[in-house]
Amino acid sequence: MAKHIFYLFHLIISATTISLVALDAWMGRTGLLTRYTRENGFFEIASSILLFCAGLYLLYVSRKLLPAGLRVAVRVLAVLFIVGALEEISWGQHLLGFETGDFFANNRQQETNLHNFLPPWLFGLMVNLGFYVIFVYIPICAHLFEEHLANTRQSLLEVLTPLLPSVHLLLVFCFGFALQKYFILETLSDTAALVIALVLVGIVVLRKPRALLVLHLLFILAATGFFMLSNSAFSYENVQYEIRELIFIYAMIYWVLRSLHTWQTSTHPQPLISKSDVV
Repeated sequence: MAKHIFYLFHLIISATTISLVALDAWMGRTGLLTRYTRENGFFEIASSILLFCAGLYLLYVSRKLLPAGLRVAVRVLAVLFIVGALEEISWGQHLLGFETGDFFANNRQQETNLHNFLPPWLFGLMVNLGFYVIFVYIPICAHLFEEHLANTRQSLLEVLTPLLPSVHLLLVFCFGFALQKYFILETLSDTAALVIALVLVGIVVLRKPRALLVLHLLFILAATGFFMLSNSAFSYENVQYEIRELIFIYAMIYWVLRSLHTWQTSTHPQPLISKSDVV
């Protein structure tokens, strides 16, 4: 049930994004995408709410987790989610209307947050590199070398399975990465990483083709091509990246909760998380 809800939500966000880009680039509604992705707009607030709720949920389910090391790790992750949620909205500065303190007055946007102390290119590089490595390239390599990993002495595939994003989830992240400004030097590496990832995931899908997976791949390829053709709607600065952040956030949250549930059910005959808590 949770899987269906997640992909339905992603379908709605994808359709909304494509519609906004189409209206902006092709139907005379220039600037529409910018207005919908402004600071403290729908996508930013939605990202913050999702992170905050996920953090609270992880704190709740961590009470029943064993071993103790896993419980501590989940609680640390929950705190990071909550901090990330508050950072996303500058700790409520614009919603509550309080002034920026002296310490934060020197950051890039003069807002009450820590991440704007980093240069934009460095923060973007850290986010992109982290998500590409963890949620795109490592899963692709695991799927490409599945047989080799299964035949290792300790069966690395069995170890990785609880943590390995599915190919469908991998494609969700690729959709997020497709939202970028194309054909400029600053995003050349981002575009190259996306194209290589799509080629490799295409190989993974076509090795064992399944109808739904092939359709999902074709949708991502078509969306990427459409975004390239609609390049005028995008900006190198903060426009499409608010949508990208939202996609990464809900995909990451889904992966964390599914991995936690898979690990619990695969290592314990009686899951330590009750059915009512399972996502």
